[in-house]
Order: sequence, then structure tokens, then C-alpha cells
Amino acid sequence: MALESAFTQLACRRNRVTSTIHPENADSIRVAEKLGLMLAEGPVDRDGEPRNIYEIPRDREKQTNLT
Repeated sequence: MALESAFTQLACRRNRVTSTIHPENADSIRVAEKLGLMLAEGPVDRDGEPRNIYEIPRDREKQTNLT
């Protein structure tokens, strides 16, 4: 439901959803992975802090089984 809203109801209607997460934030990483996001890049420097970039493309979102 969350990803569906991100892809269909946001005005920008992007081709992917991204999430920027601190590499030590295991809970947020677990949520992102449960939603189907995969590590795309990282760690990268964001405001002096390391961050991992997770993403899921629109076509892959339809393949996730979340209820």
C-alpha cells in the first residue's frame, strides 16, 4: 500500500522510490527491504554522515507481495 501510494498518488509520479538510510539503522533497513527496496548505492556522504541509498523501480513494485 505504501509503495502503491508513492507511485500513483504523488504529483511527480516518478519511476522509482528511493530511501536514504544511515548504514547502522538496522530497523529502517529492514523496513526498506521488506518493502522490496534494494541497496543501490552506499555508503555516500550526506551532510558529513554516511548514508546508504535504497530504491525500487516502478516495474518491480508490482512484484512485491505485501498485504
